[in-house]
Amino acid sequence: MESASKVNLLAIIQWVAAGLLVLLGLLLIFVSFMVGDLLASTGVGAEEAAAVGAAAMVGGVITGVFAVIFAVLYFLIGRGLWKRQNWARITALVLAWIGVVAMVLNLLLSVFAGPAAFIVMLIWTVIVGGINALFIWWLQFDAGVVALFARPVAAVGVKPLVKSAVVPTKAKPKTVKSKKKQ
Repeated sequence: MESASKVNLLAIIQWVAAGLLVLLGLLLIFVSFMVGDLLASTGVGAEEAAAVGAAAMVGGVITGVFAVIFAVLYFLIGRGLWKRQNWARITALVLAWIGVVAMVLNLLLSVFAGPAAFIVMLIWTVIVGGINALFIWWLQFDAGVVALFARPVAAVGVKPLVKSAVVPTKAKPKTVKSKKKQ
């Protein structure tokens, strides 16, 4: 696969992740209101149920809003990758490295949750960790991909710190044109 196709695939993955995060965020917000209303409407222990319902509603809304904010971030990163902007490559790399570390920690902590949770977390780690590893491999170690994001210094409006050396070349001898006699 050529380098431009790799970057385009990574941008599309970012956009798919953004879409899924928007759906997750809206679902969390919607469900948190439903759970809050359901708990508040129970007759037994109405005060406690109302407090738990309010806490569930606030927690769900906050989590949903964060999911939507991250969706916007992932969309912008995808657009930046598509346009070959280096800030998007660096941001995607940082998020991929954070994702790998988080996946390893989640896998280690899931041992304490029981065998079923560990199996689910292992499958999740293989899928999401594999996608993060793909991002890291292509955006950090693939020379062709990295070269797509490299810009000449003059292109970004910064003067170089060191003047480039001029390599002398063999000059062509000057030819003298003779004047024609009239």
